[in-house]
This record gives sequence, structure tokens and C-alpha cells, in this order.
Amino acid sequence: ETMVKLEIDYINKMFEMGDVEGISSNDLKHFIKKRTNEKLVELGYINLKEYFPYDQKAASNLDWFYHLTGWVVMSKAIKTILTQCNRVDINFCLKLNQLSKYPVILNFFNFISWLGNGKIWYLIIFIIPFICNIGIKISVELIFFGLIGTIIYKILKNTINRPRPYKINQSINLGGKILDQFSFPSGHTLHSVIFSLILIYHFPILTEILAILTLLIGLSRVILGMHFPSDVFVGALLGYLIFKLFLIYRNYENIIYL
Repeated sequence: ETMVKLEIDYINKMFEMGDVEGISSNDLKHFIKKRTNEKLVELGYINLKEYFPYDQKAASNLDWFYHLTGWVVMSKAIKTILTQCNRVDINFCLKLNQLSKYPVILNFFNFISWLGNGKIWYLIIFIIPFICNIGIKISVELIFFGLIGTIIYKILKNTINRPRPYKINQSINLGGKILDQFSFPSGHTLHSVIFSLILIYHFPILTEILAILTLLIGLSRVILGMHFPSDVFVGALLGYLIFKLFLIYRNYENIIYL
């Protein structure tokens, strides 16, 4: 509300001498209110889609202004799909987050999330060299490809700046400590997939244990209100793609040794 008020005050000041050709102060004020409502919907505040009343005819006079303000005019079909996906994302997050009201579930997934915060992986990286002939090599692989994952997800987080679920919807409760303010993608899930797949590559016998652990880590992030399901899905996808890079590296390494 403060930002919209400041925008309107600025427009009043800017148009003190009258309207300019092609743009009227009245149209611009209503366009700003219209665009603010649209942005609230994009951020997940579906119930605030008409928070700022505006004149539709006046606002539509400046629809061409989307291009100048950096907003792409999408077809109604695409808008509907994106809105629906966002709604499903929020609803699914709400349902899973409700499980955190049970202390046993909350404590269990807090522990799982704590493990996924690097603790279990740091321990494995440290122990492997002492229990395996090629343990040092495996540890280096985990560190190297884990760093690639860290760089990618930090760039995405600081570029997309998606707020965490509990900040968008007050019905979603934060069930644990967060490391940063942004949600997309899930770094816990990304690294869990990378490390699990590399370890499974070397130790197939661990497949079931690591698959269950990775699934629980991904679930914990949504149940604790820290991530949307889409954050976890994209994190897992990125982790898998980085594992594919690992496979390319392994194939290249085998060619060199041959």
C-alpha cells in the first residue's frame, strides 16, 4: 500500500503541468494498481487479486506499457496454466505443512533436514578414505560436483529471489531454521541427489538406503514450510543433471586410462 501510494504521489507531482501525449496521469494510476494486483496473484496471494480497485478501461489504455516496464504480455491460456500450477504448488505445500503440527513428525523431519544440511555428507566424505581403497578419489568427486551444485543453486536463488512459502502464505508454518531468505531451488534436495547418485554409482548396495534418505530430505523441506514442491522438484532435476556431468567425466576418465 505504501509503495502504491508513493507511486501515485510521484505521478501527481510529475503531471502537475498536465498530461503528456499518449499518457494521462489517470490511466497511469489505474495501470499501476492493475499491475500490482497481478503481481500479488503471481506471488501466491490469490485472495488479493482485486486488492487495489481500479478502472479497467483506464488501465487498459496503457496495456502497451507492459513492454516498457519489462513485463511480457502472455496469452490467456499460458496465464491460466501458470496460475493453476502456482495454486497447485501452494495447496500441496499447505497440505504437507499441516503434518508439522504433530510434534513427532516435526522433530523427525527437523532431524532429517539437519542431516541434509551437509552433516551426513560431510561425515561420509571424511570416512570414505579410511574404509575404501579409492576413498580419497570418491571424496574429491563428491566435493567437486557438490561445489558445482552450490554455485548453480546460489546463482539461481539470488537471481530468481522467490520468497519462501511461509512468507507468502500465513497459513504455512516455518518448522525449523533457514539458511537464507530465498526458496528456489532447494539446495538440500539438489545436493542430496548429487551425493546419493555418485555414492550409488560406486556402491550400488546403498541404493535403497540413499534413495529413502534423499526422498525424506526433499519431503522435509516442504513439510517444514521452507520450500514449495516445485523448489524440491527443480532441485532434484538439477542434481540429476549434475550427476550426468559426473558420468561424462567418468567416461572421459576411462578413455584416458585406456
